[in-house]
Amino acid sequence: MKPSVRPLSWYAWSICALLACALSAGAQSAGDSPLEALRAAIEQAREAQVDALAPTSFEAALREYEVAMRDAERGRNPERIRKRVDAGMALLDKADAAARSARQVLSGVIRTRDEALSAQAPRYAPEEWARAAAKFRDAMLQIERNNIQNAQRRAAEAEVLLRQVELTAIKTATLDEARALIAQAEAARVERVAPRSLNAARRYLARAEQEIQRNRYDLSVPEELAAQASYEARHALEIARVIERVSRNKDAGLEALILEWEAPVKDIAAEMNVPARFDQGLLVPLGEMLEYARQQRQELVRLRQELEDRNGQIEALNAEVQRLESRLGGVSEERLALQRRVIAQERLRANVAAVESAFTSTEARVYRQGDDVV
Repeated sequence: MKPSVRPLSWYAWSICALLACALSAGAQSAGDSPLEALRAAIEQAREAQVDALAPTSFEAALREYEVAMRDAERGRNPERIRKRVDAGMALLDKADAAARSARQVLSGVIRTRDEALSAQAPRYAPEEWARAAAKFRDAMLQIERNNIQNAQRRAAEAEVLLRQVELTAIKTATLDEARALIAQAEAARVERVAPRSLNAARRYLARAEQEIQRNRYDLSVPEELAAQASYEARHALEIARVIERVSRNKDAGLEALILEWEAPVKDIAAEMNVPARFDQGLLVPLGEMLEYARQQRQELVRLRQELEDRNGQIEALNAEVQRLESRLGGVSEERLALQRRVIAQERLRANVAAVESAFTSTEARVYRQGDDVV
């Protein structure tokens, strides 16, 4: 009986497989080996969400790959490994066909799942996500079995769950900080001493939740409301902390608190060159500082307007210079005089801008007096 003769390609594949096992301590070499090709195909399928859309076939292909890897690590027959790789590739083809069918028949629930993932539902609502994902998987299994009617029914159920878990995740991501701060304030019984601030935090939180319920995809307003709720909760906690500190030593503590409040007002008043006297309370010096700030703001508006006027004059003079140059076609005394005026105006404007930028609105008032900057 003649010995069987294997084709040359089989021997080449055997030698390559054995060399790869030796060089990588049992693993296939990267690049062009069939096992590496299967691994790459699995990763590509996972990126295309085939693992979610055709779970049975994909998981079977993954098992074939894992078995082939173990066989390669143990140095087993390359032909056996090749059969595993071929089986894995065939299963991936089957999974890809099922995924294409799912995208055609169940596009709505697939899109809803993508939106829930974008909202990080597995992170912010893990239990609800597990239930929704299980129902979604049931629908995809029916697609793999070519049972379209059952797949559509279970997909409708999954879509309801996915919409709900998406909303929960969005609320949690947006409102979690404010909720935690309000809970902290309630646990510390802050409502006894700072009820107005704590209730304000609750109102902002409720409004933020209503806005998310109304439109979950426009979070600009809810995020602002949630930030305000967090602020009010922290404000309430701070008020409670201060009151608790004062209550430990009521008389001396209250005086220390008042002096602590007066100190920064005094520093700001000194920067404004406004006298700060507290014999009539904080409101009097604060009112004087507010009036000073208003005057400075009005002066700043006037100076900016004056600067714009000067810029307009300079532009008009430049236009006149150009007109004269065009008319005279050369240098003249009139042209030189206009140029000198333009240069003087530009220098004055630069001086005003430089002096203005050197001070804040609370430090100085800058204005023009003739050709001088005061």
